[in-house]
Amino acid sequence: MTRLAAFLLAASFAPAAALAACREEAAGAARYAVCDFNPQTDDIRLFLNGADGVPYAEFSRVRAALEAKGETLLFAMNAGMYRKDRTPVGLYIENGEELKKVSTKDGRGNFHLKPNGVFW
Repeated sequence: MTRLAAFLLAASFAPAAALAACREEAAGAARYAVCDFNPQTDDIRLFLNGADGVPYAEFSRVRAALEAKGETLLFAMNAGMYRKDRTPVGLYIENGEELKKVSTKDGRGNFHLKPNGVFW
């Protein structure tokens, strides 16, 4: 999968052992890839926008940006919920900076279902 509807990416830049961290599991007829990473030892980062301020929108753009810095993308996934313009719907923190505040508003859709993990 190289394209997603929205692209807040969580990526790990662990040593080549990252491939060994993944395994296939099944629940009934559904099959899943399950990957385990350790935040104490693996370099896990969030990516929303490129240096130009534009959302990455594709894993290939994240990969290219990292390769330009001599880094290798080993694992990437969609990590949130987003609007059509690819801005996060709720809380988003990158490199310790809160870029989008948590939303406690009522509304429609699964993002607003209570309880939703936000305690206030």
